[in-house]
Amino acid sequence: MSSLSKRMSISSTRSGRSGRSESPLTRFQLAPTTDSEDWVRAWQATTARDLIDSPIEEVDADTSVEEACDLLLSRDIPCLAVKSKAPEDPHSPSSYLPYSGLFDFADVNAFLTLAATRHTFSPEHLRENPRIAKIVEAAKAGHVPVHLVSKKNPLAEVEHDASVIALLGIFSSGKHRVLIKSPTRELGGSRYLGMVSDRSLLTYFSNFAHQGSSPSSPTPSSPSLLSTSPSLLSTSPSLLSTSPALSSTSPLSPLPSSASSFLRYLSNPLSSLPLPSLNLYWEVVAVKASDSVLDAMRRMSELGVSSVAVVEEESGTLLSAVSVTDIGQIVVPSQSNQILSAPLHKLVASIKLPQGSNDGADRYPGTA
Repeated sequence: MSSLSKRMSISSTRSGRSGRSESPLTRFQLAPTTDSEDWVRAWQATTARDLIDSPIEEVDADTSVEEACDLLLSRDIPCLAVKSKAPEDPHSPSSYLPYSGLFDFADVNAFLTLAATRHTFSPEHLRENPRIAKIVEAAKAGHVPVHLVSKKNPLAEVEHDASVIALLGIFSSGKHRVLIKSPTRELGGSRYLGMVSDRSLLTYFSNFAHQGSSPSSPTPSSPSLLSTSPSLLSTSPSLLSTSPALSSTSPLSPLPSSASSFLRYLSNPLSSLPLPSLNLYWEVVAVKASDSVLDAMRRMSELGVSSVAVVEEESGTLLSAVSVTDIGQIVVPSQSNQILSAPLHKLVASIKLPQGSNDGADRYPGTA
């Protein structure tokens, strides 16, 4: 449909009676050098351990994908750390790493998509993709070990006293979670304290900005603070309730008075920032409401995105969004292949029903 192929451009947003578009640069809020230096000092004084928002849940490398998925669902956790297999060469660098990768709902979606479409793979395709060939062979044998499907989540780790700046550098490279090393690991203690997600870091920056703008400087756990920036804060109740970054007992660095200018800086429109990964002429990844669940799964797997917009075919209006987490929480427990051929509007209805019953709010891209 032509409505799905429309692209958004800066010139499409008009302002003023003249009909001329307002230059993004006229709205751009500059960051004074002294203020930005204050921000960096505050971020350097905040350690990675202060932002831990989930423990590390382990799973053996040879655990089946089905068992690993059951653990994600039963424990209500975002990912599992896959233990490393014993290396053939004990002197190789990998022999010192306890985990080979992370397993999450994006892996579940990719695996289910592969399982549903493997009959379309040609021998040439399997020869060119040895990892997929191994997964297909393991599936035929009835046991696919989780380490075969967790390779796309490379691990990153930092010391417990690493700064927010260090986390920012890692997350800006495309990673979504970082393991935080324990200070007592050399004394026989646990190797890691936990994990920090990119959502936890975004929450920290939002809290930093809003604390600086309030004379009373509310604590990060203040409900009024959490409600001031819904676009940056995670909508996951578990994150908001368990993250040390949101705990009133969590150590926080003294905030500079210039933090309020950081809030103004965050108000800059994305179109005014020269971000290399941002292109307003790219299409939003979308599927039609009449497309099948498998169509959406395939799109997410092929394009490497965690959610897709679902739009009405006739009007082109946004219906909702479907994420890899929805696939893991709804498609997997169904234990039926029929759901893969079901139209997306039915899946959306099953997603919205419990969410609307809880808070009366629909879910859209970015909040799934």
